[in-house]
Amino acid sequence: MMKKTALAASITVALAGVSLPASSAILGTAAEGLLVPVFVHNNGLVDDTVVQITTPANIGFDGVPNNFTAPNTTPSSAGPSLDSVYAAYTDGAGNAKATTINWYWFDWRSFKVYDGQKPVTANDVTELRASAIVPGAAGSDGYLVVATAAAKANPNAGANISMFGRAWVELDETIPPDNVVDDSVEIPVLGLTDGPDNGLTMPTKIDNIKYAGVANAPIVSPLVTGIRTNVSNGKLDALTVFELEVAAANFAAEHFIWLDQNRGSCPGGGSIGGYIFDTEEKKQSWGGCVPYEFTWIDWWTNDLQDDFPGVNLANGGFIQYILPEYQDDPALGDGPQSAGYAFALVQKAAGDWILSLANERGMYNAGCGNDPCVPKP
Repeated sequence: MMKKTALAASITVALAGVSLPASSAILGTAAEGLLVPVFVHNNGLVDDTVVQITTPANIGFDGVPNNFTAPNTTPSSAGPSLDSVYAAYTDGAGNAKATTINWYWFDWRSFKVYDGQKPVTANDVTELRASAIVPGAAGSDGYLVVATAAAKANPNAGANISMFGRAWVELDETIPPDNVVDDSVEIPVLGLTDGPDNGLTMPTKIDNIKYAGVANAPIVSPLVTGIRTNVSNGKLDALTVFELEVAAANFAAEHFIWLDQNRGSCPGGGSIGGYIFDTEEKKQSWGGCVPYEFTWIDWWTNDLQDDFPGVNLANGGFIQYILPEYQDDPALGDGPQSAGYAFALVQKAAGDWILSLANERGMYNAGCGNDPCVPKP
């Protein structure tokens, strides 16, 4: 317990000086929990989603989102102490003692519908397949959170192991205009920190996973690895801008947007706007709705072209999303308070889909009340 407190304090210091990357989900980032922003099956284009979780024997100090990982980085490793950063890692008794990870499946409104557990050992690889673990969710939008059972059992102690995550969607061969066989695309998995809750209910930089939710399901936010959606000045006047690719004529793109809060029904809290750009720099404004934590938008380029004749999408282009700020509480202090993520699956040819990450353009201000002032794009 004392070691966890010391580590958490060091995480705080380490992250305080970090310029948090926005759209920079790094494949293979070590973390204390995982967010898979899309975890569905038998749902339109996506036939199934598969997540591969690796629990490593130990973790070094380079390249992890929170600089220091869980106090026991695996079931068989005691982990480093802060006064022996350069000392060799130890493997405890040398035995692969099992521990447990929990998984939680949430629907698009962030209601927890299913959960379960899996035993893991050091250097273990565990697979979670949507059609196998949430068979009753066929055809429903949803996402997956993976965390340690130890943190749920004692939220004020936090995670006891670290993990890696990778995920793939397997595409439905019967959905036009694809009609392909055994096509799959890797999708982002966001690493989460899981430090002590300390009685707080909102996620923080050092503790992205909180267990004060309904039915003890965690509340999560990728404040370190996601796209920030607030500026922490106590005013709801900031705008987060990101861009997602659209396909060329006769092809399609699927846009996936994950936010850490429901924003309310449209028109109103879930309303969003922006611009559609073609490859010749022409643009046309548009408006839409992103009301829930998980929003999946189909963009069939031919239909998009019909609706927005002011641009020429024969060779594709991109859609700019301008998201109004929805969380900025001065009582929570400085630092990130909310975050999301966005990516696209874009069809390049028949049977050829690729992952296209969001281009994140930073924070703007509608009324220019920030210092420095960054006007609305």
